[in-house]
Amino acid sequence: MCGITGFYNYHNPDTLRKMTNALGHRGPDDSGYEMFPSASLGHRRLSIIDLSVLGHQPMCDESRTICITYNGEVYNFLEKKRLLESKGYRFRSQTDTEVVLYLYKEFGFDCVKHLKGIFAFAIWDERLQQLFLARDHLGVKPLYYWKNGTSLFFASEIKALLHIPEFRVTVNTDVLPQYLSMQYVQGPKTMLEGVLRLQAAHYLVAKGTQVRIDRYWDVKVIPEEEKTINSVEVAREQLGVHLKESVRSQMISDVPLGAFLSGGVDSSVIVAMMSQCSTQPIKTFSIGFDVGRGYDERPYSDMVCKQFNCDHHSIVLQPRIAELLAEVACHMDEPIADPAMIPTYLLSEFARKEVTVVLTGEGADELFGGYKQYRMDKLYNMYSLVPQPLKRAFRDFIPRRWKDKRVENALTTLMFDESPARWLSWSSIANNAIVNEIVNDEVVPHRDDSLKTLLQSQQFVDSTLDDWLKFDIKYWLADDLLMKVDKTSMAHSLEARVPYLDHELVEFCFQLPTRFKVTLFDSKRILKSLAGNLLPPVIYRRRKHGFNLPLHEWFKNELSDLTTDAIADLRSSHLFNSQVIDRLFKEHKEGYKDHSRLLFALVIFSYWHRHFIEKRA
Repeated sequence: MCGITGFYNYHNPDTLRKMTNALGHRGPDDSGYEMFPSASLGHRRLSIIDLSVLGHQPMCDESRTICITYNGEVYNFLEKKRLLESKGYRFRSQTDTEVVLYLYKEFGFDCVKHLKGIFAFAIWDERLQQLFLARDHLGVKPLYYWKNGTSLFFASEIKALLHIPEFRVTVNTDVLPQYLSMQYVQGPKTMLEGVLRLQAAHYLVAKGTQVRIDRYWDVKVIPEEEKTINSVEVAREQLGVHLKESVRSQMISDVPLGAFLSGGVDSSVIVAMMSQCSTQPIKTFSIGFDVGRGYDERPYSDMVCKQFNCDHHSIVLQPRIAELLAEVACHMDEPIADPAMIPTYLLSEFARKEVTVVLTGEGADELFGGYKQYRMDKLYNMYSLVPQPLKRAFRDFIPRRWKDKRVENALTTLMFDESPARWLSWSSIANNAIVNEIVNDEVVPHRDDSLKTLLQSQQFVDSTLDDWLKFDIKYWLADDLLMKVDKTSMAHSLEARVPYLDHELVEFCFQLPTRFKVTLFDSKRILKSLAGNLLPPVIYRRRKHGFNLPLHEWFKNELSDLTTDAIADLRSSHLFNSQVIDRLFKEHKEGYKDHSRLLFALVIFSYWHRHFIEKRA
């Protein structure tokens, strides 16, 4: 993995150098620059394949008319290299970068259709005077851009764009309500005004004064009656073949490689298959929490490691949460209030002492329906039969009786007749009423309904589980989970790979009947069936855990003073109604309501605002 940056219709060598150096943590092994009359490219290298100087970037073809700056790994590059050699191309290096460069030279924009992997890259074509940006199928690698008149700037991380002299940091107040509802901002928008994400499976072409963006791949939802795989045994066997091939291909590396292991079914299956593909013990890394049994999975990860004779390493999360939050928030570039970023950040720091590449279990929940809401939504068909008077009684009764936000949210959600409304309710960390109270009407007079509009605009096949899995893959996975993993791992120059998100494996999973994934009483059924041939029953039969953190208790204790300081900062920003935040904090501390997720989002925003806005005001 690496860091890339550059610009078009602009020339400033000092700006290019500063933008590139801002990404030093993504590529500590090498740096490089290439400048043309109309475009410039910068690169920071983390050497993974072909560690020699021949892998230096930006990399040009022999005529120096096509130049690439590239971040990622293309796992089928050897196959594509043979294809290009048959067409007369000759290679100087053993890198996948050079393969991507010549795929563009041979196939133009369609080069992305030849790639299997995770990537974000920019190619300057001096012959055609055009800049070509592309991002991988699922959005594993980030790519941001900013337009200023006819100039266009891009980078792997927003912090590089802050070094553009003409750039002015301004909060994008339109998306504040969405952030407070969802804990992240759905692309292409970001929390900084004018800064956009190039979305997953898209490419951008800048030529002359025109910029165009096109999608090159999408998940296809197939109606249930048209699916042809109707045997669990056949599905399990084919899933095993696809997943093992993905794992095998992603173990290619010229540097030490390992895996994150939580002890849950997702990461345990990956480790099991890595063990099948290697003659050496797999290095595995886990993190634990000394705050009670409900938060610590180390006994399960230890069990998996013993079964596969792994070279296992584990750490315990230390109680320095306050300083960690500030540190992690700065690396995230934009506020993402995902509590799992803390253990992922620490685990990445720990793993980097032993390896440069890790495989993770990210994406399995979105492929196979691992979240509780996918099961709970199946209750709606039964609940819709309940008489309206009884529903109204529920509506009045729930808010007064349940202090557990999860229970309240689950029962309240079933009252919505429209599927998009239920999705919003399942997925949000705060309802619209609270968000509208928090946000200052004078600063944000118009509420951004883009999320609701986006949901209503989806061309759902038949509102099945697959429709919602596709939606969550395109937004929740790409804009929250994968950004979290990339930013926290690359903060320590660690490359994280995601075998479940091989795009051909994703296509296969959407050919499976939804009953193979989720029923009212079970989730990820086909993956657990596969795990039954690989893992002890206690691993794949236990309830989903995830990187749970004791936020509820922390905001009453360790994070209490920090939250008070954050509220003071938010008050000075004039973006929020501080009296409402004070009330929510009081309700939480007194145990009347659990506002921990919303408070966490506000604290993260406060740190982000302090670092990215106030320091540069």
